[in-house]
Amino acid sequence: MAEVLTRYGVLTVPDTTEDVIGRFLDTYGEWAWLETKFVASLLPENARVLDVGAFVGTFGLGLAAARQLEFLCFVEASPVTVPLLAENVQRNMPDRTAVIEAMVAGTGATLQAGRSDPGNYGSASFAMTAAGAVRVPIPSRITTLSDLRTDYGPFDLIKLDIEGMELDVLR
Repeated sequence: MAEVLTRYGVLTVPDTTEDVIGRFLDTYGEWAWLETKFVASLLPENARVLDVGAFVGTFGLGLAAARQLEFLCFVEASPVTVPLLAENVQRNMPDRTAVIEAMVAGTGATLQAGRSDPGNYGSASFAMTAAGAVRVPIPSRITTLSDLRTDYGPFDLIKLDIEGMELDVLR
């Protein structure tokens, strides 16, 4: 684990030598900043945002740096990554947030271990077709978009970055 100074504040990341996102954050201080700025420009003030597949929080924290948000719900399935995400959110945006450890899936899905590519912790996928060489531990629970909306919504923006499970979740 490493702490790096970024546009979003100090972030704890998995690795700055092997992990592509950790290395990018350490070198450039951001990850997909222009994408985040663009999306933030389309949001109304005091938006409610759901960030599914949040990894270490760069997208949601970037939105909050660029636009006043009413509420930001981070969801991450990887039990390895969730403690880093929770620490980053607590350090940089402790109010008006929720950090949820869960695999967001379609109705009837079952919990299973995930896979990720070596050198890319953010590529963790829990899809049936996941093929990365690195095993990711089984998430603590499953939830659906409907459940998240009931518990934390409504949302002005739902971002899904769940490595191949997006269509199943939307169905």
